[in-house]
Amino acid sequence: MRRRLARGAGAMALAGVLAVTAALSAEAAPHRGKTVRISVPADGQQVEDGGNSPSISGDGRYVAFQSTSPGLVPDDTDSQTDVFLRDLRKGTIERISVRDDGSEYPLSAWEAAVSSDGRYIAYTAGTGSYEDHTTFYGVYLKDRRKKRTELVSLMDDERPVAQAYGVTQVSRDGRYVAFAAYFSETGETAPGMRSGIYLRDRELGTTKLISTSTPPVAGGTGWGVGYYFSMSADGSRIAYSLERGRGTYYVHLWDRRTGRTELFDQGSSVSGAGRAPTFSGDGRYVAFRSAASDLVPGDTNGVPDVFVRDLRRGTTERVSLAADGGELDQRSETPVITGDGRHVFFTSTATGLVPGGTQPNQLYVRDLRRDITRQVTAPLTEDDSPTWPVAAPSRDGRTVAFESFAENLVPDDTNRSPDVFVRRMR
Repeated sequence: MRRRLARGAGAMALAGVLAVTAALSAEAAPHRGKTVRISVPADGQQVEDGGNSPSISGDGRYVAFQSTSPGLVPDDTDSQTDVFLRDLRKGTIERISVRDDGSEYPLSAWEAAVSSDGRYIAYTAGTGSYEDHTTFYGVYLKDRRKKRTELVSLMDDERPVAQAYGVTQVSRDGRYVAFAAYFSETGETAPGMRSGIYLRDRELGTTKLISTSTPPVAGGTGWGVGYYFSMSADGSRIAYSLERGRGTYYVHLWDRRTGRTELFDQGSSVSGAGRAPTFSGDGRYVAFRSAASDLVPGDTNGVPDVFVRDLRRGTTERVSLAADGGELDQRSETPVITGDGRHVFFTSTATGLVPGGTQPNQLYVRDLRRDITRQVTAPLTEDDSPTWPVAAPSRDGRTVAFESFAENLVPDDTNRSPDVFVRRMR
């Protein structure tokens, strides 16, 4: 879902961009405990539409996000959503979702996924036009080192797969790319299913349908895989949900090593938001949200909580707890576990997760080794500004990127639009 930096600005314009980059560098790489807004151009000025859907490299240096604002880079002349990449070390920003010759895609690009070293960026982009019914939405992979973009939503016979959807995933070395597609486009068939998750192996040039689960309701039709799915950084495990309509979903885990797919045990609850669990880098630990009361002893609060399961040992622990170790009285969700498996970032509508915590709808991080929860979002004022952040942490959890509607996380945030922020935790 990304493109390449447009080249038409010329040497003079490029020099101007680099000049303001130097002034921004200190702000782009936040000091510990400081939040900075990165969905801004190199001069740091606010843009109208901000940005959302961040993805961060394993070392915390690069953050990709999407935005409809044309003012983030020079020569962005269309009104489409594009994918951008911020280098937090250098303070630069570039547009990823352009063709290799620098030309713009005719339609939008979205949902970036960055490899651990920041070399590869996967994204979905559209070509063709609606007027003549030639639209094509494919998944692309940008190799920043070779400055080359390739279509990766392909079948084994190299046939392009149109109308790919979902939050595309890429492994840490760029070898594996997971994407969702409709069977009407791929030619696959499966009882009761209309779409599936595919894994592209770029090294072998193969594409495999991995969502081979049977719909949970006998004789049911119209089942598909959800928009949100996840993959471990080593490409060994993929989590996805089977959905039909809203409100009920069944999460499955696929293991590349064994080739097996299993229904993920979320206790007695299968209802709720359709975001898939997230994995540690090696696929051993999985963080998920569940409203079940039978996953851990003493769960009596009757609201969704965040849990972590050790798939090797089969143990489960609850992560969303009050500062005194007790239960929360409001829901917690959208968990993301770090690559090293030590930290879990999540949101909660509850208060009291940290000593003195009084504001709901904040982003938190739980240190599983020390059993300590810290608040990530740090509003400058106590008002009703909604936060609702979605987190993208670095491998060790030191740096986290997140999107938020909040207007009180940094000074002079007045665009009334979601923005992408970065906070250095330690």
